[in-house]
Amino acid sequence: MSLAKIDPVMDEAFTVIREISADEEARLLAEAKQKIRLDNDAFYWTGLHKGEEKRSREIAKRLLDEGLPLDQIARCTALSVEQLRELVH
Repeated sequence: MSLAKIDPVMDEAFTVIREISADEEARLLAEAKQKIRLDNDAFYWTGLHKGEEKRSREIAKRLLDEGLPLDQIARCTALSVEQLRELVH
């Protein structure tokens, strides 16, 4: 309980534990809320990852146009040489 007062994550966990230990309806509601939180987190991180990859590809295309070597572009963009070769074709 004292951790819940100083750490927001622990506070949320404590709240979930209280909800789960309540009656069946409250437990189902807590599970539904948790699923929504997890789905939202997954949606956010998937979108963020896709955006980062798209941006890396855009930068890589510019660097390819400038004539930089594939291995150097790969190091700078975190794209693989194979991914860069796909951009060339």
